[in-house]
Amino acid sequence: MSQIKNFEDLKLERIRLEALAVLHRQELRSEISLLKDQFKPFSILARWLSGTHENLKTPIAEGAKVGIDLLVRDNLLSKSNWLIRSIVPFVLKNIVNIIGRNKRHSPAESQD
Repeated sequence: MSQIKNFEDLKLERIRLEALAVLHRQELRSEISLLKDQFKPFSILARWLSGTHENLKTPIAEGAKVGIDLLVRDNLLSKSNWLIRSIVPFVLKNIVNIIGRNKRHSPAESQD
């Protein structure tokens, strides 16, 4: 930073700061693209999990979800850390949804 003594110095400082802002924006864009590349496996996993997390509203599926919450999270994993207590029920609920969706779309049921 230089000291500004007149209007011309102010114009030059403004031009310098605008050029510096453009440079910083370019650096941010390149860092963001690097982060996107590094987190690509996680985004693929998140898309897959959100695609399989189709909520089934059948009584059996709802009962399974409540059972997972009560039995697994509150009893079996009661002394586990918070990460395990969060992930395991989520995965089990997704498995219930996958099984329910596969049974709903199975050819054996459509022929009945």
